[in-house]
Amino acid sequence: MSLRMKELPVNDKKYMYKVLLSLGVSQSGLARLLDCSNVVNYWAKGYRVVPRSFRRFILVLQFIKKKGLMEELLQFIKEEERKC
Repeated sequence: MSLRMKELPVNDKKYMYKVLLSLGVSQSGLARLLDCSNVVNYWAKGYRVVPRSFRRFILVLQFIKKKGLMEELLQFIKEEERKC
């Protein structure tokens, strides 16, 4: 039995498209970065609305990208995850 989801009348498809462009990543790249592929896919397809907390986190990622520190952030995340 497959579940068909409906696109919400008011959704964040355009917002997600702008975010992907500003970060310079694909939809799957953002899903890997946030470690939540289903959620990102639902946002991009308009099935769900992006919560305020994730919007703020995405703003932080955009700020880091503008400052040119994205590579350092990804390296830091990788090192911290290896410690656990």
